[in-house]
Amino acid sequence: MSDLELDARLSALLREKHPPRPDDGFADRVVALASYDLSNRRWRRSAIARIGRETLGFVAMLAAFAMLARAAPDIAGAGDVIPLASPAMLGLVVLLMWGTTTLSPSRR
Repeated sequence: MSDLELDARLSALLREKHPPRPDDGFADRVVALASYDLSNRRWRRSAIARIGRETLGFVAMLAAFAMLARAAPDIAGAGDVIPLASPAMLGLVVLLMWGTTTLSPSRR
């Protein structure tokens, strides 16, 4: 195809009175992708916030357990074992209850 034929063909195409029809399928795919991207970003943001809250709560519970263990009354002969009636064991019970409720299956 020569340059003159190519120019003639392009000018004929550009002179068409009816513009090309929009591609509805492509537009729908772009809208669906944008919607998916938005929902994915929302889910990721909430997951990161949830992980942060749970990590902070876990660290706080461990710190409370450690402080309660140090504040336990020193029972003669107990050595390094934490007595069952100490505040540290109550803290451990609370920690275990928190862990079982946090690790329960999703409610969705």
